[in-house]
Amino acid sequence: VWQIDPKVQFYWLILHSTLIIASLFGIPFYPIFLVFAFFVYSRIYKSIQVILTNKYVIIRRGLFSNEEIMIPLEKIQDIAVRQNIFARLVGISSVHIQTAGSSAPNGAAEGHIDGVIDAKGFRDSVFAQRDVYLGKTPATTPAYPAASSHASSTSSRDGQVLIEIRDILVRIERSMNEKK
Repeated sequence: VWQIDPKVQFYWLILHSTLIIASLFGIPFYPIFLVFAFFVYSRIYKSIQVILTNKYVIIRRGLFSNEEIMIPLEKIQDIAVRQNIFARLVGISSVHIQTAGSSAPNGAAEGHIDGVIDAKGFRDSVFAQRDVYLGKTPATTPAYPAASSHASSTSSRDGQVLIEIRDILVRIERSMNEKK
């Protein structure tokens, strides 16, 4: 279970306050917003759980309705760690998990989590767990193989890509055979 930084509540307050004040229409309602924001953000913060299992990243959250997102490790393509100006001021990062065949609209991240403590460590742990789940280890399939010259580096990388493609095809075939 990965912890969420309590400062995320202040981040949400700054972010949403900026939007309300920028709209001009929301300025008269800002005091009411502040009263409810402290209660709501506290409850949302307490509801967030981020769990890394041997097969999934599970994100649970919700205040009025509960949401549980189960992201299979084998589908994770990228994990972006981002900080907008407000997150940087507060000292938190956001994690965006991109998956193959994402059902999220307009290329949005399948999983988005604000305020994960040690976001880069979380990203590294997910990728390490994914490699273990897929039967790869960093020692046997380096992402950037060392080479003494450019020519051997290029052919080594090409060979590595072909090996990874073969492994992916074998996993797909195995998965299709299991479904039959």
